Amino acid sequence: MNVHHHEIPRIFFKFPILMRILWCIKHVLYPRVPILNKQIKKQSIVGSKVLDLGSGDGQFLVALNLKKPQRIDAVDLSESNLKFIQKTMPSVNTYQMDITGFLKNAPAGTYNHVLCISTLQYLENPLEILKEIKRVMAIDAQLVLYVPLHQYQECFLYKWVFEHFTNYERHMGRKHIFSHSEMNAYLNEAGFEVTDFMPTYGWFGRWSHELLSIGNILISQSHFGYKILGIIWLFQFIGVILILNLLEYLIPAKLEARFNGGLFQLKNIN
Repeated sequence: MNVHHHEIPRIFFKFPILMRILWCIKHVLYPRVPILNKQIKKQSIVGSKVLDLGSGDGQFLVALNLKKPQRIDAVDLSESNLKFIQKTMPSVNTYQMDITGFLKNAPAGTYNHVLCISTLQYLENPLEILKEIKRVMAIDAQLVLYVPLHQYQECFLYKWVFEHFTNYERHMGRKHIFSHSEMNAYLNEAGFEVTDFMPTYGWFGRWSHELLSIGNILISQSHFGYKILGIIWLFQFIGVILILNLLEYLIPAKLEARFNGGLFQLKNIN
């Protein structure tokens, strides 16, 4: 799989507080992050074995690590991400390898809690991955699964920028755009019981995401002019983005309306 991975700047290793600040910024700018943090903090972790598939920089492991689990295993392809986790959470076991390979070699019935946050859309054969996740989970174990869904778009300019410029999804090699019904079918066939579901990115969240993404995509380009244009764009719209995020929080996405993401709380029932 030919995928390039984000490298954490060296200054973050020297001053980890900078990553904490970045996480706080993400908490404000990305509607899914506070929802994910809230759900993850609800998990009863004490004495449990935890697996994080696609751990990234460890943002969602911090709260779990404080709850004194018996063991946490973090799997990611990025050496930089895992080195940062090792530096900030030395008790976490890290594995730099493909998720499919890790799961195939993991013993059955090992984990009490599994996280899979914004990862499944980048993997081949999602149904087989879900079946392997279930295999390595103990009976009654919990899976917190977040996936982007549908990908409805509101802003014409965002559609144009996304199609004409390199962007994060293309960079990471996204394989799937799931619908809610498709994910439910996969989860049912894999043998999971959905105990809770929270839609994310309703109308307000989609507009916020698209306005923010236009700026981020332009800033990520190699041409200096696009970077300046992206900074100007974000400077102009940051107030609107924050207001939209507040409205998304106060008026959450609803199942009967359009939404672009979903947080599943799942149980291994047999």
